[in-house]
Amino acid sequence: MENKIMTKERTHWVFVVNALHGRLLHCCMDSLGHCYVEEVDRIENNWEGRERGRPSPLSDKAGHAYASQGHGAQEDLCRFAREVANWLELQTSFHRMDSSVLFAPPRFLGAIRKCKPKGFSHHVDARQGDLAGLEEQELSNHPAVRQVAGHAVSTAVR
Repeated sequence: MENKIMTKERTHWVFVVNALHGRLLHCCMDSLGHCYVEEVDRIENNWEGRERGRPSPLSDKAGHAYASQGHGAQEDLCRFAREVANWLELQTSFHRMDSSVLFAPPRFLGAIRKCKPKGFSHHVDARQGDLAGLEEQELSNHPAVRQVAGHAVSTAVR
């Protein structure tokens, strides 16, 4: 990818995120139809389960040493979704993106939509899809990423 000349018109920005981590990818497709994907930045969920299992003053009954853990996973999801929403906004601004595509699993995508800043949606096209676990080579062959990269080429030709 280093030897390819990528202009703004021929490239596209793609975010792939899930509840564990996220990556910002720089994508382009050459005139021969080869898709190139390069990771630019990443974010990790370092808080997963950190607060679970702590004693709670609410559970002082004999045999009940810990409070209910039922909402812990949801709180982790919402906390990381807020972190990702802020990261998306920072990356969009830093790289001066006119547009980008976000792929996330449905549940996490909903959590991000709840906490994203106002006016943010015109920069990011949110789509369902858990692509965050794929390597760059797998992403470059994935139909959804190829469609995004191909769209960048077709709009550059116009």
